[in-house]
Amino acid sequence: MFNTQFLNTIREYELNYFINNLDKSSKILEVGGGTGVQAKILSETGYKIESIDIEGSNYYQERVY
Repeated sequence: MFNTQFLNTIREYELNYFINNLDKSSKILEVGGGTGVQAKILSETGYKIESIDIEGSNYYQERVY
């Protein structure tokens, strides 16, 4: 069975791995944003971000951003 919370935990770990290498003045486009958890974290920490995914995505109903 698919577990969205587990997926979000993995995405948060991935983001924390490289977030310090991103310039705060950068504009970020996330393609295939899934639940949007990475975009939400980036936005909350001051980054300018747009996150897109297809409407038929497995995560569309569980978006957080």
